Amino acid sequence: MIALPLEVLERVSQHLDYKSLLAFSTVKKAARSASRRWIFRDLTLSFSSPTTLREATSTWQEILTASGSARCVHNVHILAPKYTDPTWSSEAQRVEDCGDHPLQSWRYTDMDVTDATLACKDADWECLVQLLEALPSLRNLTWGRSEQIPTALIKVLRHWLPKCLLHMPNFYLQSLRQLAQNPITIEDHDLQIATLPNLYSLVTVSYGSISGEYADYNELAVLDMAAGAAPGLREVSILRNQEGASISDGTPDLVRQTWTPRTLLSAPNPSEHGRLQSLELLPFWIDVDALTLWWQTTDVRKLQSLKLHTPLEPEELYWMRDNWDLPCLRTLAIGLQSDQRHQSPTPELVDATEAFLLSLPCLRSLKLGGAFTKRTLSLALQHSGESLRELYLSQANNRDDIDYSYDSACFATKDLLRSLGQHCPNLERLALSIMRRQGNLDEVGIYRALGVLRNMRHITLNVYAPQKLAQSTAAMDVAEQRIETTGIGDMSEVQEITAAIKDLAVDHILAARIFHVISCAKSTFAPHLERLDLNIAAVKDFGYFMDMQPERT
Repeated sequence: MIALPLEVLERVSQHLDYKSLLAFSTVKKAARSASRRWIFRDLTLSFSSPTTLREATSTWQEILTASGSARCVHNVHILAPKYTDPTWSSEAQRVEDCGDHPLQSWRYTDMDVTDATLACKDADWECLVQLLEALPSLRNLTWGRSEQIPTALIKVLRHWLPKCLLHMPNFYLQSLRQLAQNPITIEDHDLQIATLPNLYSLVTVSYGSISGEYADYNELAVLDMAAGAAPGLREVSILRNQEGASISDGTPDLVRQTWTPRTLLSAPNPSEHGRLQSLELLPFWIDVDALTLWWQTTDVRKLQSLKLHTPLEPEELYWMRDNWDLPCLRTLAIGLQSDQRHQSPTPELVDATEAFLLSLPCLRSLKLGGAFTKRTLSLALQHSGESLRELYLSQANNRDDIDYSYDSACFATKDLLRSLGQHCPNLERLALSIMRRQGNLDEVGIYRALGVLRNMRHITLNVYAPQKLAQSTAAMDVAEQRIETTGIGDMSEVQEITAAIKDLAVDHILAARIFHVISCAKSTFAPHLERLDLNIAAVKDFGYFMDMQPERT
């Protein structure tokens, strides 16, 4: 350690988590010097009142002055003290989490302000402004508060920190949530926010109506911002609440004013397009009209990430293939609509999905939700090949067409894993489903096959049981009703459920053993497996049977 040069110590510091970094900085002066730029790289301010804000900023100013580390601060996060679970929205509950944690985009959109005192006056923010002005290397500012970003801070960003990027994970313009019967007006302060050159990314929840008489025009304003009103805007994530209207046709049950497209642009030009790099949408549905609006709004050729968290139908897939040229796309997340009667992908959907995927460049990250076939998956793997680093496949409990056999596309099989190793040797993150059979040879063989994937670092497994009754929610409901009515259950049904519960009884000891089996299958010089997530969501369907008394069985 004594002989190591400062450059090596800095490289070590770069790969440590924050707790380890603090411990490393206490080893010696050279380690402290090397780690300082990483210790102070991120600064978070979370406060519940103007008083606690002044205390927090004063503390940080003293620390940065004493350590001479003001130039080390690159990222500042201004957050609320508490946030609620983003699954509060019925639309959020529809999003399929395949290990990619899609709801993380909206984690700051609903906050608990029960015990908070909001800062409303410009004088309340003066201490924060002074702190930011003392950070010459500031690159990113995240505003995750319920209060609108203050005017004084807007001035700092415009004139003092013009290269600092502003991220608003709880974006909304207050004046655009107004009485539906009133003419649409936007306050000067909101207009300053919407046209701020520093604004780089925003996350918002859109409502068509609020309490039956108020209209929300924020999603329409975001379209204008993406079209060029916010010249630096590059990333947009929109969650439309269930009662929210489609941006293409307004709210059918609420009479509200008509929004004129490009209202926020100082000099509207129909041929002008924005330059979004990331677009994420979570509406109740996505139709061709909505896709056309975004196509008219932004230059889709610049998109690097496209996430459509809703079941798409053949019409939308074919339209995107024919109209959206996506040469820069690297990340894609889509859901696929199943046939409503048979709950399986129709031939038209299969053909449309494959046509769309083949029209894309080689992807780095791919998420397939909903209904897809083995042929579609195989084609996607061959198309992206060595470029693919992340693959997320739908959970079986969201695929009603699945018979839970090893022939299902989203289940881990030796053939699938062999294909991954052959076509996608650089894959680092993988999420798929697996059938638990109490550790038999087939199951262990799957774990070992996962270990053969040389560059794999993070695996998410959705665990399911092979019992037939456990595969059908409807069948379990019938069995539950019969037992509740008669007090007697079919012995074979009870035995199946008991066996399924045993298969799904995964504790930390078993998880550690599975991790060990996968890790031991890796070659000597391959990267280590860093994380294994086991999702036992299927066990929720057995709640009633897990509470049954022994004598009833």
